Amino acid sequence: MTLQWLLLLALAGTAGAQDLPLYTCWKTTPPVVIDGKGNEAAWQETGALDLVDVSFLSGDRYHTRRTEARMLWDEQYLYFYFSAADPDVWSTYGQRDMQLYEEEVLEIFIDPDGDSQNYAEVELNPLNTIFDLLLSKPWSRSGKGYDT
Repeated sequence: MTLQWLLLLALAGTAGAQDLPLYTCWKTTPPVVIDGKGNEAAWQETGALDLVDVSFLSGDRYHTRRTEARMLWDEQYLYFYFSAADPDVWSTYGQRDMQLYEEEVLEIFIDPDGDSQNYAEVELNPLNTIFDLLLSKPWSRSGKGYDT
Protein backbone atom coordinates (compact mmCIF):
# COMPACT_ATOMS: atom_id res chain seq x y z
CA MET A 1 0.00 0.00 0.00
CA THR A 2 1.32 3.49 -0.82
CA LEU A 3 0.24 7.01 -0.17
CA GLN A 4 0.71 9.73 -2.74
CA TRP A 5 1.99 12.94 -1.18
CA LEU A 6 2.72 16.13 -2.95
CA LEU A 7 5.92 17.50 -1.51
CA LEU A 8 6.04 21.19 -2.20
CA LEU A 9 9.36 22.62 -1.24
CA ALA A 10 8.85 26.12 -2.43
CA LEU A 11 7.50 29.37 -1.17
CA ALA A 12 3.75 29.23 -0.73
CA GLY A 13 3.37 32.29 -2.93
CA THR A 14 5.11 30.66 -5.89
CA ALA A 15 3.91 27.09 -5.53
CA GLY A 16 1.05 27.50 -8.00
CA ALA A 17 3.41 28.70 -10.74
CA GLN A 18 5.57 25.57 -10.77
CA ASP A 19 5.38 22.06 -12.09
CA LEU A 20 5.47 20.13 -8.83
CA PRO A 21 6.96 16.69 -8.34
CA LEU A 22 4.81 13.75 -7.30
CA TYR A 23 6.44 11.40 -4.81
CA THR A 24 5.32 7.94 -3.69
CA CYS A 25 5.62 7.67 0.08
CA TRP A 26 5.94 3.98 1.05
CA LYS A 27 4.66 2.39 4.22
CA THR A 28 7.36 1.06 6.53
CA THR A 29 7.44 -1.54 9.29
CA PRO A 30 8.91 -1.38 11.87
CA PRO A 31 9.04 2.35 12.66
CA VAL A 32 12.29 4.10 11.73
CA VAL A 33 14.67 5.38 14.37
CA ILE A 34 14.84 9.17 14.54
CA ASP A 35 18.60 9.67 14.64
CA GLY A 36 19.39 11.77 11.56
CA LYS A 37 21.62 9.08 10.05
CA GLY A 38 19.32 7.64 7.38
CA ASN A 39 21.28 4.39 7.29
CA GLU A 40 18.38 2.04 7.96
CA ALA A 41 17.27 -0.31 5.20
CA ALA A 42 13.88 1.41 4.95
CA TRP A 43 15.55 4.73 4.00
CA GLN A 44 17.92 3.06 1.56
CA GLU A 45 15.08 1.25 -0.23
CA THR A 46 12.92 4.32 -0.81
CA GLY A 47 13.55 6.72 -3.68
CA ALA A 48 15.02 10.17 -3.25
CA LEU A 49 13.37 13.37 -4.41
CA ASP A 50 15.78 16.08 -5.59
CA LEU A 51 14.72 19.38 -4.08
CA VAL A 52 14.37 22.63 -5.96
CA ASP A 53 16.04 25.92 -5.17
CA VAL A 54 13.24 28.43 -4.58
CA SER A 55 15.54 31.40 -5.13
CA PHE A 56 15.83 30.44 -8.82
CA LEU A 57 12.46 29.49 -10.28
CA SER A 58 13.19 29.49 -14.00
CA GLY A 59 15.30 27.13 -16.04
CA ASP A 60 17.34 24.64 -14.03
CA ARG A 61 15.81 24.86 -10.59
CA TYR A 62 17.89 22.20 -8.86
CA HIS A 63 20.54 23.11 -6.30
CA THR A 64 24.14 23.27 -7.39
CA ARG A 65 24.81 21.24 -4.23
CA ARG A 66 22.59 18.16 -4.11
CA THR A 67 19.68 18.39 -1.72
CA GLU A 68 17.24 15.52 -1.43
CA ALA A 69 14.31 14.27 0.64
CA ARG A 70 12.94 10.83 1.38
CA MET A 71 9.60 10.03 3.02
CA LEU A 72 8.05 7.02 4.74
CA TRP A 73 4.94 6.44 6.81
CA ASP A 74 3.57 3.94 9.30
CA GLU A 75 0.35 3.66 11.29
CA GLN A 76 1.37 6.57 13.57
CA TYR A 77 3.78 8.89 11.79
CA LEU A 78 4.89 10.47 8.54
CA TYR A 79 8.72 10.46 8.40
CA PHE A 80 10.98 12.82 6.45
CA TYR A 81 14.70 12.45 5.83
CA PHE A 82 16.69 15.28 4.25
CA SER A 83 20.23 15.26 2.97
CA ALA A 84 21.60 18.71 2.15
CA ALA A 85 25.14 19.81 1.34
CA ASP A 86 25.92 23.34 2.49
CA PRO A 87 29.41 24.70 3.29
CA ASP A 88 28.00 27.55 5.41
CA VAL A 89 25.10 26.28 7.54
CA TRP A 90 23.76 29.02 9.79
CA SER A 91 20.70 30.16 11.67
CA THR A 92 19.91 32.57 14.49
CA TYR A 93 16.29 31.71 15.34
CA GLY A 94 16.10 29.30 18.26
CA GLN A 95 12.55 29.78 19.52
CA ARG A 96 9.59 27.83 18.10
CA ASP A 97 7.41 29.62 15.53
CA MET A 98 9.82 32.49 14.90
CA GLN A 99 10.13 33.72 11.29
CA LEU A 100 12.41 30.89 10.18
CA TYR A 101 11.62 31.51 6.49
CA GLU A 102 13.86 34.61 6.65
CA GLU A 103 16.96 32.42 7.06
CA GLU A 104 18.20 28.99 5.98
CA VAL A 105 15.34 26.55 6.32
CA LEU A 106 13.79 23.39 4.88
CA GLU A 107 10.10 23.90 4.14
CA ILE A 108 7.55 21.11 3.85
CA PHE A 109 4.11 21.85 2.45
CA ILE A 110 1.64 18.99 2.89
CA ASP A 111 -1.48 19.20 0.76
CA PRO A 112 -2.93 15.66 0.42
CA ASP A 113 -5.55 16.59 -2.19
CA GLY A 114 -3.26 18.99 -4.08
CA ASP A 115 -5.75 21.87 -4.30
CA SER A 116 -3.60 24.54 -2.53
CA GLN A 117 -6.38 24.93 0.05
CA ASN A 118 -6.19 24.05 3.74
CA TYR A 119 -2.67 22.69 3.83
CA ALA A 120 0.07 22.37 6.43
CA GLU A 121 3.45 24.10 6.37
CA VAL A 122 6.34 22.89 8.51
CA GLU A 123 9.74 24.56 8.53
CA LEU A 124 12.92 23.35 10.20
CA ASN A 125 16.15 25.30 10.55
CA PRO A 126 19.72 24.11 11.28
CA LEU A 127 19.16 24.66 15.02
CA ASN A 128 16.22 22.20 14.91
CA THR A 129 13.80 25.05 15.52
CA ILE A 130 10.30 24.43 14.14
CA PHE A 131 7.76 26.79 12.58
CA ASP A 132 4.44 25.18 11.74
CA LEU A 133 1.02 26.40 10.74
CA LEU A 134 -2.09 25.58 8.77
CA LEU A 135 -2.88 27.78 5.77
CA SER A 136 -6.30 28.36 4.22
CA LYS A 137 -4.59 29.08 0.87
CA PRO A 138 -1.25 30.60 -0.23
CA TRP A 139 -0.30 34.01 1.20
CA SER A 140 -0.16 35.39 -2.36
CA ARG A 141 -3.89 34.67 -2.69
CA SER A 142 -4.85 36.34 0.63
CA GLY A 143 -4.50 33.13 2.61
CA LYS A 144 -4.71 33.09 6.37
CA GLY A 145 -2.33 31.18 8.60
CA TYR A 146 -3.27 29.43 11.82
CA ASP A 147 -0.59 28.50 14.36
CA THR A 148 -0.61 24.86 15.39
